[in-house]
Amino acid sequence: MKIGILTYSKANNFGAMMQALALKHTLEERYKADVYFVNYYSVLQENNDGLKLKICNMAQLVKQFIRMPFRKQIRTRIQKFTDFRSRNFVFFK
Repeated sequence: MKIGILTYSKANNFGAMMQALALKHTLEERYKADVYFVNYYSVLQENNDGLKLKICNMAQLVKQFIRMPFRKQIRTRIQKFTDFRSRNFVFFK
């Protein structure tokens, strides 16, 4: 049996990734199924990584200014998520 899990897998969020992997593991163990992820793509989420400048109001300007010293750390964190995703997520083709 093949099962597809529809998820937005590019969320750089530990909870989202762990929940998706736990569901995959449970389905594989319980039903002996081939489980794949079906990647949901959202332009809004794709552009929400914290690195792109999007200044529409004063609050966003302040937020971007505060994040400036941490841009390298944010990039490193995103790369770690990307590496983890490529090792652990199998996508339906």
